[in-house]
Amino acid sequence: MVTIGKELAEVGAERLQLELEKVQDLIQELTLDLEKIKFEMSERAGGGTGESTVSKYEMKQSKQQNSRFPDTLMRIGDMSAHGKHEFQKLQKDMD
Repeated sequence: MVTIGKELAEVGAERLQLELEKVQDLIQELTLDLEKIKFEMSERAGGGTGESTVSKYEMKQSKQQNSRFPDTLMRIGDMSAHGKHEFQKLQKDMD
């Protein structure tokens, strides 16, 4: 019975580790997207390439999207911390 419990804990720990890795990848991806958007906005606002000017609508839309990134990153961070906590709990149970 103890062996079954240990195996279940190992499977759970592996699942949580994979979930944690996916969330960390997503955080990295979103961070890069945010940096890219910030760079593009500053480039356009500063004259940059001068291909086109940004309309008020585009600027408002970009600001709105950018304002959602910190919340999304916080939620992902919370999910990551929860997954890490669960992983540590399962590891402790295995020992």
